[in-house]
Amino acid sequence: MARIPGANVVFLGNLLYPEGLAETKRFQHFIDGVLAGEGNSARILLLRQSHPGRDEARLAGEHGGVPYRTIGHDIGMNIRLPLALLRYLYGGCAYLWRSRRWGSRNVLFLYGEPSLESFLFVAWARLLGYRVVVDIVEDTYLVTATSSPASRLKAWSVAWATAHMHWFADGVVVISSYLREKLEGIVAGRVPVQLIPISVDLDRVAESAGGFHRPVRLLYAGSFGDKDGVLNLIAAFDEVAGQWPGIEFVMTGRGSPERMAAIRQRMAQSRFAGRIRYLGYLADDEYFRLISDCDIPCVVRVPGEFADRGFPFKLGEYLATGRPVVASRVSDVEVYLEDRVNAMLVEPGSVPGIVAAISYLLADEGRALALGRAGRRVAVEHFSARNNGRRLLELIDRLEPA
Repeated sequence: MARIPGANVVFLGNLLYPEGLAETKRFQHFIDGVLAGEGNSARILLLRQSHPGRDEARLAGEHGGVPYRTIGHDIGMNIRLPLALLRYLYGGCAYLWRSRRWGSRNVLFLYGEPSLESFLFVAWARLLGYRVVVDIVEDTYLVTATSSPASRLKAWSVAWATAHMHWFADGVVVISSYLREKLEGIVAGRVPVQLIPISVDLDRVAESAGGFHRPVRLLYAGSFGDKDGVLNLIAAFDEVAGQWPGIEFVMTGRGSPERMAAIRQRMAQSRFAGRIRYLGYLADDEYFRLISDCDIPCVVRVPGEFADRGFPFKLGEYLATGRPVVASRVSDVEVYLEDRVNAMLVEPGSVPGIVAAISYLLADEGRALALGRAGRRVAVEHFSARNNGRRLLELIDRLEPA
């Protein structure tokens, strides 16, 4: 089908912007993909940015030539809540009204399932003639026994919206095979479902050259949630460092205050605490330089439904460095990677498995570097942000005009 030029896409989501972790990068890659199409335009509406690391000075502005605005950042459980909610609802609806472009295909791209935060905006957009594309990267909104009533209510709204996705969306993007199968079963052919996996901007991630550093640099970068297995990585590093004196462990990223306190405590307890460096949260340019300047990047999820239903985003960036990656056998990882061919694959949550994988790489540097180069080829073939942007445009082209 020939592409209809002039798509006008409003990107909507509750995530950090313009800089953040995996969700921000996926969001940005799709924005870049839309702008690569002839005659296309984009605008960004951010809902609250209710995440650790929000920069109050950057709630609105322009990034890469695209304007963005945040609404609802002042919502809190206080006496001003009713007025803040009214401003939030009016601000979002007015933004969608003003953002329409006559003579173009108007599209609302929603990152994450519809929820109480976005129900009204999705419904209003459809009334205004927008086509709605929903990007799903997790299997419902996860809560714990200690979650607040508000979190539980949001989780219920997400589960309900997912079960009725054809009411909200004209097209659905998913990040994994599990989510594709689930959503295809729900929409039953009434809405197209497009699998677009993790992505990496190959222009920003430099392929590492030369051999391992001295000391060899083990890397973890990203969030520090329970799912990410950072405590297991520290335990594995303790074992490896006892056998291989020439290795250090570098970490960067952010997590909740409680989680980071637990990580720091475990670091202090390590027998090799002097060889563990936590660099804090790095801006994108510093982050990309770091991952290309390390030797063995690790993405080792713990077992659980979350791990098997999403897809670890940082895996694509790690592979793009051309360094040998240690990764857990979760979700679609084995669709793209083969153990000891283009990555070292370990069972989720297995500290002995991590130790064995790192030791295998340290034992033969030439073999490790060849494995890393093979991993880079996987990133180029399957996870190119440019190619994934084209897939989104193809989905938009399939949507019937309003």
